[in-house]
Amino acid sequence: ADIVALETKADQAPGNMLTWSELARAYNEIGDHQRSKDALLVALSLDPQNLVLQNNLAHICLLLDQPAEAASYFENIVRIDPTLADVWTNLGIVYAKMSEYVKAEQAWKNALKHRPDHPVAKRYLDQLSRSG
Repeated sequence: ADIVALETKADQAPGNMLTWSELARAYNEIGDHQRSKDALLVALSLDPQNLVLQNNLAHICLLLDQPAEAASYFENIVRIDPTLADVWTNLGIVYAKMSEYVKAEQAWKNALKHRPDHPVAKRYLDQLSRSG
C-alpha cells in the first residue's frame, strides 16, 4: 500500500526528488533493487550533486552485482568531498571485489588519512598486508 501511494505521488509530482527517494527506499525494503535503482536515478536526475543519492545508488549497484558502477558513484562522491572516510572505505571494498588491490589499498589509506581511527579501513589494510 505504501508503494502504491508513493508511486501515485511520484506520478503526480514527477519533479519531487524526495518522493522518488522515498519510493526507492520502499522498493529496496521489499528487495526490488532494480526498481529502487530506477527510482534513485530519477531522483539523482533532479538533484545531480546529491551525495546521499549517489551513495545510495552505489550500494544498490552492489546489491545488483554491478561493482564497476558502484565504484563510479563512490569515485564521484570522493571527487566532490574527499574527506568522507566511509566512502573511501567502501570504495576500497569495491576495488578489492574487482581484484584491484592497489586501488583498494590507496582508498583505505585515504580513509585513514581523513579518519585515522577508522576500524574497517584499518582491518582491510591489515588483511591486505597479511595476504601479501
